[in-house]
Amino acid sequence: MRRMFHAKYTRIGNNSPALIKAVKIDLTRHVASTLDALQDETRYALDRELGTWKVAEGDEEDEFDDQQGSFVSWVMKWTDVKNRENPSTLAENQVTLSFAAIYTTTMASTHAIFDLISHPEFIAPLREEIDQVTAEDGYEIDGSGKKNLKKQSFAKLKKLDSFLKESQRFSPSGLISNLRLTTAPLLLSTGHTIPAGVRIGYNLYQVNNTDPRVSPISNLSSTAPSLDSPSSFSPFRWSSLRSVPGNESKYQFVTTSKEAMNFGHGSHACPGRFFASAEIKVVLVELLTNWDIRLVGDEMGTGGERPANFVLDATIGANPRAEVELRRRKV
Repeated sequence: MRRMFHAKYTRIGNNSPALIKAVKIDLTRHVASTLDALQDETRYALDRELGTWKVAEGDEEDEFDDQQGSFVSWVMKWTDVKNRENPSTLAENQVTLSFAAIYTTTMASTHAIFDLISHPEFIAPLREEIDQVTAEDGYEIDGSGKKNLKKQSFAKLKKLDSFLKESQRFSPSGLISNLRLTTAPLLLSTGHTIPAGVRIGYNLYQVNNTDPRVSPISNLSSTAPSLDSPSSFSPFRWSSLRSVPGNESKYQFVTTSKEAMNFGHGSHACPGRFFASAEIKVVLVELLTNWDIRLVGDEMGTGGERPANFVLDATIGANPRAEVELRRRKV
């Protein structure tokens, strides 16, 4: 699992020892004071899940029921039988998948924030959409009196969805997508053969920045909107495409296709993209609704140069040194 994770998702394996060492130093510096509590909590969680599994072991229908709502139990469903009671294996799988989910979601959220504050002219239309949707649907009020978006509202935030898709097009998680290992010789239509045991992938940057990827208009009606150049950040290009009859469910942030591979494609496309999409939208809705946000020093609110991404090997990350200013809105 760890080798697969490093190779296919983070791309920061053995060829980046400096980064791994930096993470290790930072973790070990602070872990001593919390290690006992973490071990107790982990032991409690694993004992509970293993106990649930043993009780359900004789009932195939109930085994690893997704309704248990525990990520550990979901992973156990796909763990080799001999390792299902191995706490080390379960912990490694949990940490590996948590890192993959938390890091990518954090980066996508940060990229979107940087795109928003460097193009503040798009803040008003996004706020208008949020206000319109919440006026129609209302909120869910939890036990503490806090207002939460209703599930049905997420699908109606088409401009926000489009904004996130465009942000991801410019700042994906990496330069390469759909990394795979050939298990047998692969004959291409060109006549070339890729041997078994070769790692292959798609040039995601090229896919994201070519006209067929950004202007899929061949099957659209004559009323389809014209599109900007692929090099232009046009956050509502996708919501405009979805306004064409027949396209209502296409070109979404979570959509995967041969032209949209930021989440992968096919049977191994990112299974968590739907949850991640909702999670990122919650962050953006909170910021847009309750906060004014800008680049440091942007007193006129006109935006400015977007904080540059960093690229490590084939991994793309948000600028960790960039600074933003926030102030609670006076509504």
